[in-house]
Amino acid sequence: MGPEDRLDILKWVWRSRRDEDMLRRCAHSAHTWLRRSAALCEELPEDCVRLLADDEDFAVRLMLAERHPKAPPELLYDLYLHGTHRAVGMLVTRPNFPSAGLAARCAGAGDAM
Repeated sequence: MGPEDRLDILKWVWRSRRDEDMLRRCAHSAHTWLRRSAALCEELPEDCVRLLADDEDFAVRLMLAERHPKAPPELLYDLYLHGTHRAVGMLVTRPNFPSAGLAARCAGAGDAM
């Protein structure tokens, strides 16, 4: 499965999204589709949000950034700074985007976007 492969959320994960144990199992799964599905659930426990923010799969991190209200500021900033995906501009509107001091942080970031 590639980072650009589009997969709909697994319906059974969505229907069970209020089950924290099930979401934890999905977040810890070796199966990318389960992790991507968990990343789309706002009910995802905070420990799993932190786990998926460092996921090896780009799409997991992006889905978490786009959908979860508690996506970590550093994840949002990293995806914004290094992203080439179409949603990069909307990341600045996410609740945890680290906008304070952004000009100073970006000044040393290298190439302009």
